[in-house]
Amino acid sequence: MGGFIAQLVAINHPDHTLSLTSIMSGPGGHDAIPPTPEAGAFLVRKPGPTREEMIAFGVESRREFAGAGHNMPPSTWGDVADAIAQTARQSARHASPAAGG
Repeated sequence: MGGFIAQLVAINHPDHTLSLTSIMSGPGGHDAIPPTPEAGAFLVRKPGPTREEMIAFGVESRREFAGAGHNMPPSTWGDVADAIAQTARQSARHASPAAGG
């Protein structure tokens, strides 16, 4: 139900929504397809606090969620994960009241 609520907030209150990333959001119910045990365990993990740990986490998440049908060469995964980690750090700084955001 959380993904549905997040989508409603984004649609109904775009001025309060910077971005929305929905991962494995679905309607649920008895016929829902659950994540694999590995993906489920990954979803509750947090990356480490360092840049290197964030990049490693991003690369690992790409491997876990992209599956065999991905079309992005593994040699670019670290660059993409680095960009995502940098964006996350910047977003956290802007959202923090202590940072004046």
